[in-house]
Amino acid sequence: MGLDGLSSQQSDLQGRSEGSYFQNYVQAASAVVTDGTALSKITSDPSTDNYKFFRGGDFDGLGDVGDMLLRYKQYNGLEGNSITDEDSPEDYPTQSTTLPSSEDINQDQNLAENESYFQYKVNIRPGEMEVGNGYITDRVLGTHPTSGKQVYWYQFKVPIRQPDRVVNGIQDFRSIRFMRMLLHGWPQQAVLRFARLEFVRGEWRKYNFSLETPGEGIGGDPDLTTFETAAVNIEENGNRVPINYVVPPGIYQEVDVASTNLRNLNEQSLQLRTCNLRDGDARASFRNVSFDIRSYKKMRMFVHAEGSDPGDPLEYGDVSVFMRLGNDFDDNYYEYEVPVVPSQLNNNDPANVWPEANNMVIEFATLNDVKIDRNREGFPTNKRYIKSDGDRRITVKGNPNLSQMRTVMIGIRNPKKDGVEANPWAADDGLSKCVEVWVNELRLTDFDQRGGWAAIGRVNTTLADLGTVSVAGNYSTPFWGSIDKKVSERQRETKYGVDVSGQPGDGQVPARGERGEGAHVRGVQ
Repeated sequence: MGLDGLSSQQSDLQGRSEGSYFQNYVQAASAVVTDGTALSKITSDPSTDNYKFFRGGDFDGLGDVGDMLLRYKQYNGLEGNSITDEDSPEDYPTQSTTLPSSEDINQDQNLAENESYFQYKVNIRPGEMEVGNGYITDRVLGTHPTSGKQVYWYQFKVPIRQPDRVVNGIQDFRSIRFMRMLLHGWPQQAVLRFARLEFVRGEWRKYNFSLETPGEGIGGDPDLTTFETAAVNIEENGNRVPINYVVPPGIYQEVDVASTNLRNLNEQSLQLRTCNLRDGDARASFRNVSFDIRSYKKMRMFVHAEGSDPGDPLEYGDVSVFMRLGNDFDDNYYEYEVPVVPSQLNNNDPANVWPEANNMVIEFATLNDVKIDRNREGFPTNKRYIKSDGDRRITVKGNPNLSQMRTVMIGIRNPKKDGVEANPWAADDGLSKCVEVWVNELRLTDFDQRGGWAAIGRVNTTLADLGTVSVAGNYSTPFWGSIDKKVSERQRETKYGVDVSGQPGDGQVPARGERGEGAHVRGVQ
């Protein structure tokens, strides 16, 4: 029996078999199917769940016709997949499992007939499979190793938190145990090959709250902005069009020294993609951290940008990339904003994919200076204070503390056409934008090389019968750390301490002419 609890030929205790239970289906198929071989397969196994081992004399007798697709076509069948060695038609075991497949899929001895699941629909019509549509993120041209036939491999990335349908009120993803794939609407036989089917997660999450620039904006409801965050890498997107992924200039792929052939590890970037981004609006991803960055002077990152709409090419200053560092996302942060130079399409030069003008170089001393200037001017701390740094913009809000950095946010902004935060880089048209941004190699640089020192001293004094006095002191300066301390664990402040302790003597006075321990005391008459 398969998952339907019925056998293709034998009837159960209630007199049911697949042929009788699906009688209407068999009759309907007999009226439209003209191929005798196909009709015979339908009537002999209406559920199409019969199991067949991938080896056997019948396959060997077919010669070259018995290829891999034919041999494994019924190997995932459920009816008859636990045949015993005694009943095997060959002189070797041909079973797939020792436990017969049944309606009790989870084998909890209960037959659950209710289903609740998330459903995702992927359109694979040949004329509609374009990059950017239907969860398709990339297309790679491959060549068959024997026939030489060229075929396209499509990369799909389906966001699991955005299902097309929710069945029977399933609430979350905590109790999911099975996944089912099915094909619908195929008028002819087809073979699908899956190179890799896996769940992909990342530490960067989409920020779902508003990042719109204060003031009157251009646009209306409903908000048609779309935003996706994913990853692009050199192994899967090395042949991407119109711009393939390349390693940033000056960066080398890490080598897996544990492998015998010293293979290069995969190298990837964070991908941010948005469309219909309204004037003055922004979209971002964030990551929670717990870090003290005062031992470093700079933070660097590579940035790539390209237009998502070929009919509306992206120009310099149309969009900007910003990074927020601080204690939270909205009230206490530093923001560093860079106008991006879009890469030329179909130009795979690393200098074009990762323009030097887009490199983000954040000097922490400059952030502190902007905060000091704001406080000196008496500007309200609960509002955004903006200051230019060349062609970059630095914003401070609240009282962020780099020694207690808790959040890092990276986002895309469509600069506002008018207002206090109007676009300073280009003549803004106030229209919505579609853009894709890659960010890579977020790193701290220029370690503070100033050294620290520490000292400790101790004095023990015995005052004859009066007692013993111990005095200990320690002193250490910033950037001091023991040899086992990490850079971020080194001392940031000056520390000193004094410890005084004493112990009384036995109270006896030495006789005349006797010398007490540690000091000479003259007797008193």
